[in-house]
Amino acid sequence: MHSKLDDVPQTLRNIHANSKRLMLATGHAAQTPYVCHVPYVWAEDAYCVWIADVTESIRHLRLAGQASVMLLEQGHGQQCAQLVWIVEASEVVYQSPEYRELLSALCASTGMDLQAALNMECQALYRLRPVQGRLMTDLNEIVALTAADLHEALTPTKQKPTALAIG
Repeated sequence: MHSKLDDVPQTLRNIHANSKRLMLATGHAAQTPYVCHVPYVWAEDAYCVWIADVTESIRHLRLAGQASVMLLEQGHGQQCAQLVWIVEASEVVYQSPEYRELLSALCASTGMDLQAALNMECQALYRLRPVQGRLMTDLNEIVALTAADLHEALTPTKQKPTALAIG
């Protein structure tokens, strides 16, 4: 249970630690969005997703370059925190060194065999960078967020060195 807005960074960390899939919504303003659940890994300040290259999501991502993603906090019964982002999408090129690295991380998080994934045709890997978002806490507080808020919450804090007294 979140008692105040000061808990926002911890809530963001909890959502990211406990969510293995996100809801990806794509489409045009005049149309009903196409929504699908996809596994993701968080890498270099972006959600990285691997989805079939023949889906409506891919077609919309290529045309618009933007989408929405939603993550739900797990383990709090019916009332849970919801995190929604507007994201900018960019495809990770198959031949790039980071493609295999990101796909390996996705396979590790989903239990899929990396070699089988590499052999699959018609798949695309996308980096979805958060731009602006909203967090609805389990107390129905709504907090506007920027990408910097998420970056700050997910960056490991460095502890200050402690001086030892010798005596």
